[in-house]
Amino acid sequence: MIFKKTLLFLLTFCFAIPIYGIELPHPKPLMRKLEFAKERESEGGELRERRIEAIKQSEKMRHELYGKSPELMAAQPEWKCIGPFTISGRIRSIVAHPTNPGQIYIGAAAGGVWKTHDNGVHWTPLFDFENSIAFGSLALDPFDPEIIYAATGEMIIGGGIPYLGSGVYRSSNGGKNWDLIGLPDVGAFSKIYVHPSDPNIIVAGGAESNGGLYLSTDMGKNWNRKITGNITDISLNPTNKNEMFIAINGDGIYHTGNMGENWTKKSSGITNIGGRISVQASASNFSIAYALVERSNSRAAIFKTTDRGNEWIMVHDGDHSFFRGQGFYNNYLAVHPTNPNIVLAGGINLWRTANGGDSWSSVSENTQNERMHVDNHHAAFSPINPNIVYNATDGGIYMSFDAGVSWKDINSNLAITQFYAISTDLTQPYRNYGGTQDNGTVGNRNDEWNKFVSGDGFDSFLHPDEANILFGELYYGQIFKYKFNTSGQNDLTFLYENIPAQDSGIWHAPFLLDKKFRRIFVGMHAIYVSYDFGDTFFPISQRSTHQHTAIAYSELDAKILLTGNRIGQIFRSSDSGKDWEQVNASPMPRRTVTEIKFSKKDRETAYATFSGYGKPHLFKTTDLGTSWFDIGSNLPDVPVNDIEFHPNNENILFVATDIGVYASYDGGAVWFPYGHSLSRSPVVDLLIHDNTAIFPQMKLRAGTHGRSIWEADIVEMPQLATEITSPAGGENLIGTTDFRISWSGFRSPIDILVRFGEDQEWTVLASGVPGNSFVWTVPDLDALTARISIRSSIDDASRISNSFSIKKLEKGALLRTGNVSIASYGIVHDGENSLWATDFAGNQVHKINLADFTITKSLTLPYSEFYTDITINESKDVLYLHRLNESSGNGGKIITIDTNGNFIREFATPATSYPIGLAYSDGDLYVAERDVNRRIFRIDAQTAAVKNSFKNPFDVTFGPRGLTFYEGNLYQVSTLFIANALNRASAIVFSPSSPSEIISDIPLSTSRNYINARGIDVDPHDYSLWVCDFSGNIYNIANDILLTSVSDNFEKDELYIVPNPANEHFSLSYLPKQSGNYSFELIDLTGVIQINQSKYLQGNEATEILFRISKLSKGLYFVRISRDGLPIRLEKVIVIK
Repeated sequence: MIFKKTLLFLLTFCFAIPIYGIELPHPKPLMRKLEFAKERESEGGELRERRIEAIKQSEKMRHELYGKSPELMAAQPEWKCIGPFTISGRIRSIVAHPTNPGQIYIGAAAGGVWKTHDNGVHWTPLFDFENSIAFGSLALDPFDPEIIYAATGEMIIGGGIPYLGSGVYRSSNGGKNWDLIGLPDVGAFSKIYVHPSDPNIIVAGGAESNGGLYLSTDMGKNWNRKITGNITDISLNPTNKNEMFIAINGDGIYHTGNMGENWTKKSSGITNIGGRISVQASASNFSIAYALVERSNSRAAIFKTTDRGNEWIMVHDGDHSFFRGQGFYNNYLAVHPTNPNIVLAGGINLWRTANGGDSWSSVSENTQNERMHVDNHHAAFSPINPNIVYNATDGGIYMSFDAGVSWKDINSNLAITQFYAISTDLTQPYRNYGGTQDNGTVGNRNDEWNKFVSGDGFDSFLHPDEANILFGELYYGQIFKYKFNTSGQNDLTFLYENIPAQDSGIWHAPFLLDKKFRRIFVGMHAIYVSYDFGDTFFPISQRSTHQHTAIAYSELDAKILLTGNRIGQIFRSSDSGKDWEQVNASPMPRRTVTEIKFSKKDRETAYATFSGYGKPHLFKTTDLGTSWFDIGSNLPDVPVNDIEFHPNNENILFVATDIGVYASYDGGAVWFPYGHSLSRSPVVDLLIHDNTAIFPQMKLRAGTHGRSIWEADIVEMPQLATEITSPAGGENLIGTTDFRISWSGFRSPIDILVRFGEDQEWTVLASGVPGNSFVWTVPDLDALTARISIRSSIDDASRISNSFSIKKLEKGALLRTGNVSIASYGIVHDGENSLWATDFAGNQVHKINLADFTITKSLTLPYSEFYTDITINESKDVLYLHRLNESSGNGGKIITIDTNGNFIREFATPATSYPIGLAYSDGDLYVAERDVNRRIFRIDAQTAAVKNSFKNPFDVTFGPRGLTFYEGNLYQVSTLFIANALNRASAIVFSPSSPSEIISDIPLSTSRNYINARGIDVDPHDYSLWVCDFSGNIYNIANDILLTSVSDNFEKDELYIVPNPANEHFSLSYLPKQSGNYSFELIDLTGVIQINQSKYLQGNEATEILFRISKLSKGLYFVRISRDGLPIRLEKVIVIK
């Protein structure tokens, strides 16, 4: 007997309801954040920076193709949004205009900034094409409400990492244009405010990384962190700019009366603080304040003070239903601006008191039409009429005209639905379905969109014979059948016959229909198939440790199946699932397989896409997986989520990525961004509407995670407009480094201008430039909002770039990043332009080209895995490798091979406790151990005889890592862990003869996190550092050899510039200490070299250089002195007229 569970349509469910044995290990919002991060952080690195770099790569693609394939770029289509427009996604912030009734702005979790001027009848997107589209908070300048501040990055404390936050932006024209004004290193924001009495004062609450209360007193030009911690709320005294309350996650409430110079903790009476806290004081009586606390038992409590926080009393003891374990996520307070007794408290439902907290009632039910969506995030009272209040939820925005007693939905035309997957009815032009975050499974069976099953929805498809039956799923592979009945009372049936209760899928489990062979697949730890449309399922694979993330079937041969999992493994069955064999191979990455699809024309051809950062992402096989080749080499380095191909011409391919849709019209040889006007929201799913009886020109549809569904025509040849392809915007450039500016679509020659701030004048960088690019030496200065302008000298066509920042060169500055798909542990420079790198999880050593981070050579080693550090004798072309005997680190070997892979010798390492560090110097090896005694040995590289040993100066558990020797000193990666968390990482420099004296300590970090580094070496060309982490990320870090030579070490070199300031000319008198080829360059503020003179100088012999400057404009210039190609000194010169 078949067992089924059928529910009426009236049943809805969400949150953590267990379905046939599946329970969420964490609250749902945290789980989906963890799942999102798991796919994208697998190879480390900063997701925000990698996303910006991918956008830059995307624009470069446009530029390159403009010259190479103009016929291919002839008819690029326009994307248009096709809905839903009434099923909104999560909104995090609302701000109301101070003088225009009905004009409000909202910040969506993944859908940008939107504006309405008529209380939600019409909405306009304002932030679709900036570097970040996820928001924490918005603020208006009350004195000039055309000025908008947008703090990016959604605050969900705990698990995962921020993805789309990139700092604080400002618009001075009502949202038409935006500039980054600061705090790009803060991961997310809870609040941002402009003080009601002084528009110069802005406060922002940062969280997740570099958290703290940030204060600006000059409209965001400069920021100071006044206190650290994850700031979950801020409340300003509107009549006293010095006074405010803040809440710190898991800590308590703090008060300041002097603009953050001093803080007093004011949590007396607040008990059992567990996590997030909201605090809001009355604007009309700042002595009265309320606090909503996520308690240590995950329940809610509301406290009240009437004496500015000196004492608090509990006014509401919430039960489990208030937060349902999600107090870190849905938690806010809003106090009526003129009546301190009226307060709104947001949790799962929206609660209200009108008597100062004596009693509370849920008002979520008091909504026109359907009930208010759950999960409340923010409320804003109108400054014009305080009885008007707006509320932000997981399902959009609501409005009240009676101070929060009753509500109405105002989500019309607000296209911010967060899709996971989409499907369509090919017999209808615009009947679409899809699974969404927070809004479940949705569709438009008529002109209106409706929600069918609540919660979080994923894959869906129609029954091939009955268009009134929809199949869909919830998180972790909870699959269902939904029948639309003419009576209006629809049936919901969960499908789990023969699926073990203990089995579950990933957050978004693969669930798909094979229409031709009439079967349904679902992937969990095992793969299950149904031949009766879900009534019964049968396992067709053994239970695997790693859950399946993608399943593919062939329409040309029912027996052939492919499946992929989270660690990049792909398996093939040629007998309908009886037997499986692994078919993936290097260089396919060890990351989540997001999609596999078979060709519909060739039985043995299939495609596989991969998530995460670090190339490659897209592969093709023409022999059923026996071999695979990369067909996405020129795609941006960004997660690829789906692939589709043209039904009639499979050389036309489309892929969905986290920054847009890309197309190839030659089978994957060349890719380009497809179409115009598509928002930069992540594209998670693609489909082609190929019913030419309905659409003579086929339609490509894209499901986005934050901006609903979009559609574009599939055209023969796309076209390109004028673009600045680099900078793309959001880059953090380092002074003195070279940066390539590039453009496309302009008629040459080109004039290039630069501006170092919004209040700065444009300066000509170069004139009459031919071609499509120009290499710029970035000036060594600080600029937060620099821009480039490109202008054609022929027709005056011009464009201005998005803003980017410049930082002065300092030790530890991150110069470049790259990635390889190995578990990199040790690295060594080959003296030319490559690194040799070990693979801790494999038996090969790889040679990596530093120009593009590709593996150009791999040598097989005599033992499998556990290889740590590596060093080289360049004169002999000999590599030395350190290897653990076992994963526990009990002893090891030093193995010697030549650079062609020929074995030379091996011997036991003297480092007995987790041997890692290895460095070669003049016939000797320095050998280091990580654990126990933490010694460094100097041994003979031929005989292994120990010459001496000494204590590692970094005597810390898990501290010493990779080692290298350079110019008499040892460089060592040193990591500090506290409570199993990385607390610091640096490269320490010390002499073997005096190891206790640390010569230098160079931080190893990105803008957000310390690098969990392993290997290290010094680049012999520019003396920068190369380090790697265990995930295959390669980082180029500024050493302090260059920096100290610029500022400190060369102070002994006598240098005089006379006169300074100068008018017609100046003389430079110089007495170097070392001999070499010297160059003396006069550089303007844009980095352009105006005068360059070179000569060979003997050490301790003075020289005089004359600079004639009469033709130069007045201003600040720099003299850069280099020896043997290495900059060693920078001095200022002022030119006057």
